[in-house]
Amino acid sequence: WGIRAWPVPSGEREPVELALEPPLDAGGQVAGDFVVRVYGVDGRQVRFLASGAQSVVVGEVRMRWDRRMDDGGEARPGVYFVRAEAPSRGWRLDRRLVLIR
Repeated sequence: WGIRAWPVPSGEREPVELALEPPLDAGGQVAGDFVVRVYGVDGRQVRFLASGAQSVVVGEVRMRWDRRMDDGGEARPGVYFVRAEAPSRGWRLDRRLVLIR
């Protein structure tokens, strides 16, 4: 499983495309709930992207971060981390992102 992000680094106002390959059960379904969030380098949540049980067959779950924060403001240039977690399965993955002007 993994997270791919592009373009990295991401230019001004350019959304970040994300592809999550979550762990799957024997039937090819996502193994449990998963949550995807974006964090700043200070550890604070910047944006909540996805949550809940997903009925996705083998492949990728695609999502887009529009560079907006949870409060509606635009994320400033800098380093961020995308974190995908499946607490019921005990896995977590972080991916570093760089936003530039």
